[in-house]
Amino acid sequence: MDKRRSGLAGGVLLILLGLFFLAIQFLPGLRDLIRLEFTWPLIIVAVGLIILVVGIAVNVPAMAIPACIVGGIGALLWWQNLTGNWQSWSYVWTLIPGF
Repeated sequence: MDKRRSGLAGGVLLILLGLFFLAIQFLPGLRDLIRLEFTWPLIIVAVGLIILVVGIAVNVPAMAIPACIVGGIGALLWWQNLTGNWQSWSYVWTLIPGF
């Protein structure tokens, strides 16, 4: 059963990646939104998603905890990078235990 679940998780990941690239091809405005200077924190969010998929694939539900923490920090950094509100880190760090 574990092989089947890991294959399913890998397949879902590839389908989502394909849909992302398809959206970039059909929506030219999306290319302008995806610039490295604004989207580098999304790499951290992607690492959180990879941790979650690996946890699902190997049937370890406890991997969802670090996945949510890493993904949440990436989302916070993305918001701060888009808004330029880096001062908010002085109080936003308190959200980490909630992730």
